[in-house]
Amino acid sequence: MRHVLRLISIPRLMEHPFRSFLTIVGIALGVAANIAVQMILATMTDSFSSMIDAVSGKAQLQISGGETGVSEEIYDRIQIRDEQGRSPIPGLAAAMPTIQNVTKYGTENVLILAVDTLNDRAARDYKMTDSGGAEIEDPLAFLNAPNTLLLNREFAKRFNIAVDDTIDLMTSAGKKPFVVKGLLDASGPAAAFGGNFALMDVYAAQLYFGREKMFDSIDLLLEPDANVDAVKAAAESWLAGAYEVRRPEQRNQGVESLLRSMNMGLSIMTLVVMAMGGFIIFNTMTTSVYQRLREIGIMRMIGVTRMGIWNVVAAEALILGLLGSAVGIAGGFALGRFTVLHYIGKVTSLFIPANTTHAVFRPDMIAMGTAMGLGITLVGALWPAWRATRITPLQVLRFGPGLAGGRQTNLARWTALAVTSFALTLILALHPRFHTIDGIRGAMMFMLFVGVGATPLFMYLVLRALIPMSTWLRSALSRMAAENLMRDLGRSSMTVAAFMVALAVLFEIYLFMGSMRAELKAWMDNVLKADVYITSSNNFATRTSVPMDPSMTDKLRSVPGIEHLVEVRLKLQDFKDSRIVLLGVNFGAYIEKARIQFPGDDNPAAVRRLIANEGVMLSQNLVSRHPELKTATHVTLDTPHGRREFPILAEVVDYTSETGTILFNRSYFVENFNDNLVDTYHVYIQSGVDTQEIRRRIDAIVGDNFNLFVLTNREFKSSIIEAIDQVFGLAVALEIVALAIALIGIVNNLLSNVIDRTREIGVLRSLGATKAQIRRIFLAQSAIMGLCGACVGAAVGWGIGIIHLKRLSIILSGWTMAVHFSVPVIATAFVFSVAFAASAGLIPAAKAANLQLREALKYE
Repeated sequence: MRHVLRLISIPRLMEHPFRSFLTIVGIALGVAANIAVQMILATMTDSFSSMIDAVSGKAQLQISGGETGVSEEIYDRIQIRDEQGRSPIPGLAAAMPTIQNVTKYGTENVLILAVDTLNDRAARDYKMTDSGGAEIEDPLAFLNAPNTLLLNREFAKRFNIAVDDTIDLMTSAGKKPFVVKGLLDASGPAAAFGGNFALMDVYAAQLYFGREKMFDSIDLLLEPDANVDAVKAAAESWLAGAYEVRRPEQRNQGVESLLRSMNMGLSIMTLVVMAMGGFIIFNTMTTSVYQRLREIGIMRMIGVTRMGIWNVVAAEALILGLLGSAVGIAGGFALGRFTVLHYIGKVTSLFIPANTTHAVFRPDMIAMGTAMGLGITLVGALWPAWRATRITPLQVLRFGPGLAGGRQTNLARWTALAVTSFALTLILALHPRFHTIDGIRGAMMFMLFVGVGATPLFMYLVLRALIPMSTWLRSALSRMAAENLMRDLGRSSMTVAAFMVALAVLFEIYLFMGSMRAELKAWMDNVLKADVYITSSNNFATRTSVPMDPSMTDKLRSVPGIEHLVEVRLKLQDFKDSRIVLLGVNFGAYIEKARIQFPGDDNPAAVRRLIANEGVMLSQNLVSRHPELKTATHVTLDTPHGRREFPILAEVVDYTSETGTILFNRSYFVENFNDNLVDTYHVYIQSGVDTQEIRRRIDAIVGDNFNLFVLTNREFKSSIIEAIDQVFGLAVALEIVALAIALIGIVNNLLSNVIDRTREIGVLRSLGATKAQIRRIFLAQSAIMGLCGACVGAAVGWGIGIIHLKRLSIILSGWTMAVHFSVPVIATAFVFSVAFAASAGLIPAAKAANLQLREALKYE
């Protein structure tokens, strides 16, 4: 076998270096996409998980009120011991309050961990060394003033910060100075958030970050022989259901749900990209087998078994797969690292606080990327290898070498695949029993199989119509191009199928994004009527923005030219294993200028009750995701005062969160959640006052103390749309990779066609055909392939898009969206797709036109 590879296979691969190179590049792009996606997801998971694990320390349990926090009163009560020194919760050794907050140092996100400096050493290990390298026994003793903190040593080194230096951090009251009293070694909690970490006193954090009499959680440290489940039950009984008691790792559940959704979406895109590589391998190895029919027949004549032939073909494919995987791993590392460092942090800030100053890259990613590359390579080589084992010496003697398999394409078999897949698509998409994520994704996948099965038949019908039409139009070159494709229909249709799959997914993404953008824009036009929007730290509120102290309201009211001011608070809340948004707005002021959008007619009675603090309104998608709320009269939420029930007043149309939103009047929200911070101000300007003048007046009053964004109505809406586009940016980037691989497939197919028809091209040239005419034949072939791929791809993409909008979107987010599209955009995309495919024929056309006549005529 080794000698066969050395003497036959490798020389054959080197005989057509450009074709081999393109095949390797196609596999490499697929592997690179896989590696990059793994790195992105691993970095996000590692960032959040390490933050939770590091800051929870030795605590086995936590008292949590979700994102709304736990009242300081609970901590005071739990500290009370009886005369024997026993805790009110049996088995509890100590309780430690914590606050975690993401703040800003310049443009850097920094995680603040605030702890009780008197007893937190029992829960977490901090290592701080002096200038001589000796470890300081009690680093927390250095936090001897409210504005002092301890900073990660590596972070301080990166920004040239020394002990006793003063740094400015963003707080709810604006930028405040903090004194760095010591540097923590990058271990334990100080290693969290990629090293962007600072430690401070928990009561100081309450002051600076608007957490008056509130903690994020209370960590519970158990006695050595205590049973965790027993202590958990005792704590829940003591709390009487007011708060949840859980293990620290359970805090990951909401984030893990988000990451699972991202993982599923990106994994599907990665599989599409990898499938493109499989099509290229199929094309390359099929061409190789047909071009070597005589050689394979001779090998069979001298005693090589069918298994030996199979091994040779598979080994050649694996050589290409190994080379492609190696290049792909290196490229994927570079791509993943670049994406993490420069892009993914902006996207994840919408959902979770994550540090992306480093990219996670593990050996198992190399193994997974290699396995995917080799697996797709073997799958793509299965049919060509099997076809090679069917070749007999008699066939070679009778027919000779060539690509004579085109007419043998079994159209009935492919049509059966398309019809069966379409039936399964309808069953999965329409039957209520299959309205699950897996069921709907199965419907979308079968829709792709519809396109793959329909491509050979569609190409056959187009070519059968084009051949007589070319004769009627007296276009001999078009006829020859169509006949060339017809002679090799099987291989050409698989190349077109790969192009079709890439285009179908691209059309689906466009349809979903276009519809979502249109629905979101219509909603914003209804509910966002302010002239100017003011936010802190970000263009609009995200998980890494720092909310403002309500004292800012009085400062803004004093700005000349501001007529009306609406305060908005956006807060995340754990709700039934997901994380929804609580939206606190002073609706009494809001409805004077704007309106709440209802699914049907306006409901003024519900609005009046909302303003009177008689209940809350639920977003339509929250009710869709939790059908039990449809008939419920109250919704139960965790608050700093324990679990409370809130009357449900109405459903509203709201696109604030894909997991759902609950609308509170601001005073009702503050009363129940002890949170009077502000994320965004809706500002209505007096008539005749210029927006730029308002910006200058705000800067003059507030100065540099706040990192404020003052945006016009148009700018604010555009920033939201831009954020949505960024969320889909990864999918679009993967689609571009898929299209690039599809383009490589067309180039590879046409290059193989040139090689196989070298003698034929020589005969045409000897009969007087010019180089330009030869070029036009191959350009016409690529254009026909592009046209067929675009037609089938558009139809399949449309079908998948409808399933996504009408089925999958409802399951994932609860949003019901109408189909929106632009005919000019679709027409432009269609024309571009055909031109894109036609451009793939430039290199093969040039190669065909430049063949030496003498060499072409004697080529066998």
